[in-house]
Amino acid sequence: MSSTPEFPQTLPDILGRASETCGNRGLIFVDEDERRFTWAEIEAQAQRVAAGFQNLDGKPGDRVAIVCQGLRPLVTSFFGAVLAGLHPSILPTPISRRRLQGYLAHIGAIVRVAEPSFVVVDEEVELVGDPLMKEAGLEGKARAVRHDELIAASGRLDPYKPDPDEIAVIQFTSGSTSSPRGVVLPHRCIVANVRAIVERLEVEPDDVGGGWLPMYHDMGLIGNLLGATARSIDLVLTTPFNFLRRPRRWLDVMERHNVSITAGPNVSYRHLLERGEILGRDLGRWRVAIIGAEPVDAELLAAFTETFGRVGFPRSGFMPAYGLAEVGLMVTGVRAQEEYETVDVDREALEGEGIVRPASDVSNHVRIVSCGVPVRETSVRIVDERGEPVADGRIGEISIAGSSVMREYFNDSEATAETLHGGWLMTGDLGYTQDEQLFVTGRKKEIIIFGGRNYYPQDIERAVHSLELVRSGSVVAFGTSNGRDEGVVVVAAPRNPQNTESIGERVRAVVSETLNLPVLDVILLESGRIPRTTSGKLCRGRCRDLYEEGKLT
Repeated sequence: MSSTPEFPQTLPDILGRASETCGNRGLIFVDEDERRFTWAEIEAQAQRVAAGFQNLDGKPGDRVAIVCQGLRPLVTSFFGAVLAGLHPSILPTPISRRRLQGYLAHIGAIVRVAEPSFVVVDEEVELVGDPLMKEAGLEGKARAVRHDELIAASGRLDPYKPDPDEIAVIQFTSGSTSSPRGVVLPHRCIVANVRAIVERLEVEPDDVGGGWLPMYHDMGLIGNLLGATARSIDLVLTTPFNFLRRPRRWLDVMERHNVSITAGPNVSYRHLLERGEILGRDLGRWRVAIIGAEPVDAELLAAFTETFGRVGFPRSGFMPAYGLAEVGLMVTGVRAQEEYETVDVDREALEGEGIVRPASDVSNHVRIVSCGVPVRETSVRIVDERGEPVADGRIGEISIAGSSVMREYFNDSEATAETLHGGWLMTGDLGYTQDEQLFVTGRKKEIIIFGGRNYYPQDIERAVHSLELVRSGSVVAFGTSNGRDEGVVVVAAPRNPQNTESIGERVRAVVSETLNLPVLDVILLESGRIPRTTSGKLCRGRCRDLYEEGKLT
């Protein structure tokens, strides 16, 4: 009888085991001629990067900001920093020269907080390094270095063996409701969450991961990259830009490489549903599609399963999950191979009383998707405004305890004290539990209070999405007051920018008819001009701030 080997305790251990056990498995970079680099080759390149850091006087504990557009330089820079005992933070790259100043202001603020000793760039974005340090006020304090220069500077590597309680990564949050914060994650926390993820997914050696999510987002780094590393499986990677631009090509890649596991928010599956061509395809190897990062859209899941079921996607394929950067990634998830559960609850009780009651009137209900049960070594409870636990079926704030919970926010003791209470992480998310399952309903900061009732913005957005005149996945709703009246503002992207005359009236009518809410204003923008977080989610808080400043036009 064989025994299961002990799970690695640190990120260097995870990469080392992948290198030893990979055979021919590794990373396949779609945007680099789909060349495969085995995990052994990835480790070897990362070791050269680590030696380069050491030869440039990088010391354990130094921080590294990684701004690489190429996926191979990004991955090997990340692992190289870890192997040298440095603390990496992966950051977004600029989208275009036209938006460079806005990019420098946003990312410069993050770099200012991170205070790195190195800013690593690659050839694609090398001109960003020095301006970024200038924006962050780190001239003379940090060094911008290209990935290939690190490798060229490599010599003999002095391997660093971190303690599991040492910092592994500083992961910056997406900033959907506040300024980005640096989540301090020790090796022990990340490894605990990676283990929980691969066990919940029931990952086997012949599984193939497929990912387009950016590595600066927890789903991309911890779910895709480190999850695949921990099980030494193939991982097929592309960029968010190429996924969004050519969804049909991504389906070609999934079919060609027999991808069996993917992950993404609502918008990614909606994108595939609307623009991914399935005629004649065979996606029968696709067994798990994790969906999370926001309240899960039940109608989207049903439509996607019906359409993609014709080419092999299973009825039990979707794994609704809940997680956040402050625990690495995953908190709860539906078990692999099990069908997710949906419940129809009474809208009046949910919005007016904050309780869950089965719907008796099909015309006035809210459909909520279960995000499953907690993963290993994780506890979830729902608390009221005083921090006291509430009973099943009552709406409250989701709080979490367990081995994956972050140590702190980097250089932000005030935010840390607000978030960590007696070993429990206060998430700012709202939901309820029922039979140990978690049901997520929204964000505290995004709740719209009108007439003594709580409205969730995603319900308003779903109503507007029913109009064929607006672009799917490009609708934002938030509450505001103009000094005289209060109500809802809706920001939407028209499908046809040349035909916008009746959209405002239609939006007001559908929100009034569906939810009995007044709409103060309707703003029509191109889809690319609606603010989004780094994970691609629409940013309601930023939209509200810009609107109230008179800048959302």
